[in-house]
Amino acid sequence: NGNARQALVMAADATKSGDTAKATQYNNAAETIANQLIQTEKDVEGLKAMVINSTQAADQAKAAVAQNSRLLQQKLSEKNKLLSQLEQAKMQEQMNKAMDQLSETVGDDVPTLKEVSDKIEARYAKAQASSELQETSVDSRIQEVELATANVEAQGRLSQLREELGLNAAPAAAEIPSAAAPAAAPAEGTTSTS
Repeated sequence: NGNARQALVMAADATKSGDTAKATQYNNAAETIANQLIQTEKDVEGLKAMVINSTQAADQAKAAVAQNSRLLQQKLSEKNKLLSQLEQAKMQEQMNKAMDQLSETVGDDVPTLKEVSDKIEARYAKAQASSELQETSVDSRIQEVELATANVEAQGRLSQLREELGLNAAPAAAEIPSAAAPAAAPAEGTTSTS
């Protein structure tokens, strides 16, 4: 702008002094400077628009990078989840295969593991029940023997006490109820012989 003004001032001075050639040259220079100024202003406006567009594009690129990063993290998380599920599926398949091998029969005459287990449990339960029955039976017999032994000892002691007291067995036999009378008869026979 300053150069264009100076050229116009110099052209006006040349016109006043009557030098038309110099006035024309200065006017042409002022016009050239004005054209350059207009072109520069256009370039500056274009550059401003480019800067604005570049800034917007950079912001969009940053947003796209951030979004891509989120998508990548999401995909990696999904990948890890799928790999974990795949490992779990493989382990489950191996376990199922092992269980199938354990439960399948080797031949027609070979029982399955479950059948063998059931038979063993049934035999164990039978043996345990039989043992409990035997224990119960033996215990009851032992108790009967001990009771009979205690009764015999008690009768013997009573007989000994009667003899010491000088009591005969006849009155004791009379006190026994009629249902037990046959048992008293041999006792009287023994006293009569003594």
